[in-house]
Amino acid sequence: MDAQLKEKWIAALESGEYKQGTGFLRSIKNEFCCLGVLCDVFQKETEKGEWQNGHFVYGESNNVFLPSYLASEISISSNGLLKTSIECGDLRRYNLAALNDTGMPFKEIAQVIREQF
Repeated sequence: MDAQLKEKWIAALESGEYKQGTGFLRSIKNEFCCLGVLCDVFQKETEKGEWQNGHFVYGESNNVFLPSYLASEISISSNGLLKTSIECGDLRRYNLAALNDTGMPFKEIAQVIREQF
């Protein structure tokens, strides 16, 4: 993962600027999944991609998941599965979307990202 993008993503998650939500990258109430925060940071940094009805479109539309092109650029699966999860066998512990949607706060998710990337 690009070190600058990673640090900006972590900073954004810890900033308190984003309201956390579940089920969507970005809801109509402007609530974000941790992966939606990544999309938003990526868009601000690169001026690539756009938000359409809560979906981040970059390369192709991908509903509630991270667009596959962006996911491959940062070495993560489209649902936020970290590569280390395959080695440890505990998929729940390293699936960012699942951590987000089960209520783990952004600051704790930021720490997982910091430790696992």
